[in-house]
Amino acid sequence: MANDEQVAIVCMRVSKDVYVVAGSQRGYHCERCGEEVWVAPSGFDIISEHSSCAIICLDCFVKKEMAEEEEVEIQPLTPRQVLEVKAWLLKD
Repeated sequence: MANDEQVAIVCMRVSKDVYVVAGSQRGYHCERCGEEVWVAPSGFDIISEHSSCAIICLDCFVKKEMAEEEEVEIQPLTPRQVLEVKAWLLKD
């Protein structure tokens, strides 16, 4: 990834009734709409690596980023994200 590219994490809104990854924290807000979001532990890993990391809710990401003509580069899951997904799949 080039140094001049914007790094962002996409997070779920607190107002949505969704699975919350263990260790997630609320009190963070989408930079686009201001909605409160959950930031998972893997999100904090990314934030710590990129000081100007944007926090965007999934709704805003879908509305804006996916609707634009320019290509959005989605990075592969980190090992910690894979563990979070596995925990979600095995939750019941």
